[in-house]
Amino acid sequence: MEGPKQELPDILFLVLHEGGTLIYAYPPIGKQGHSLASLVSAISALGEQLLGKTEEVSHTSVGKYTVSFLQQGEVIYSLFISKKCEGDFRGLLLTLSDLVRSDFPAQISDGILEMEGGTEDLTRNIEGTIKTYRRLLK
Repeated sequence: MEGPKQELPDILFLVLHEGGTLIYAYPPIGKQGHSLASLVSAISALGEQLLGKTEEVSHTSVGKYTVSFLQQGEVIYSLFISKKCEGDFRGLLLTLSDLVRSDFPAQISDGILEMEGGTEDLTRNIEGTIKTYRRLLK
């Protein structure tokens, strides 16, 4: 028997392989992150089937969240924003994906993640960026 479902944070950032494997989540959300990564992967694959391959930010609504995602090569960047958050967060996904590409301590090749260090600095940078966006949009 499962415990109570964990509420998602107002802002959730995921990095995943196009096959649905979760690579990174901010903030960490445990097992729920793997389910969400599978959902984003499926939505991205469906969008590719319907619209063709694109490297533009796509958006959809899922329950209480607006989900934005961007695929670059094998990697999908996704941002879940609660509908109770006010403001335009479209630029945040692009900013966070740039941070990951420049600061992520790993290489991803053919779906294999090779870590080169911890993610503490990246997490601090992502946290600071999200706080700045929230402050500017209030």
